[in-house]
Order: sequence, then structure tokens, then C-alpha cells
Amino acid sequence: MNQRASRTRRVYHQAWRDAAYLHYYNVFGYSLKLPPCHVHISLPVTTRVRRDSANFQATVKPIVDGIQRAGAWPDDTDEFTTQHNPTFHHVKRGEPKLVYIELVERGSE
Repeated sequence: MNQRASRTRRVYHQAWRDAAYLHYYNVFGYSLKLPPCHVHISLPVTTRVRRDSANFQATVKPIVDGIQRAGAWPDDTDEFTTQHNPTFHHVKRGEPKLVYIELVERGSE
């Protein structure tokens, strides 16, 4: 984990973080501050191949970083977010591959 990340990994991390930041900011601006939340993410897949959701946790982290940088929480620590392993939803070829992010206030689930 402490090894230097490859350039490709850093580029993907930045892209996920920027996309999450821009989406949150465009929808809510800096005005919406969130209480501590559970973060559930559903990623699109085009095949029925079995996947280990824990392997995709590295995708969840930059998404949460982007939302936090847009002003949702003061920090993305366990005090403010509970990050769950992502789930997957099947998308037919040619359909838009949308990532679904659900933020559920702790205690209201």
C-alpha cells in the first residue's frame, strides 16, 4: 500500500475524484453540507462475469474524496463517512454506463 502509485493509477484516481467533485458541485454547489453518511456506490458492468466488490474499493475512495472536496463534509474520515464496498448493476451494450452514488444519513437507514 505504501508503494508509489503508477502514473496510470494516479490519472484514474484524479479522473474519478474530479468527476465526483464536479457532479456534486453542479447539483448542490458549496451550500449543501451533509451529516455523517453511509456511502453506497453501484458501478456499471456489461458482462455477467463474477466480480469481487472489495477489489473495486480503490474506486470508491476517489469518489468520496471528490464529494468531500466539493464541501459535503469537513473530512472523509470515519467520523463523517462509512464507505461500503461497491455493488454492480448490469448495463446492456450501447446504454449509458452510469455510476450511482447513494448517500444515506447515518441512523436513517
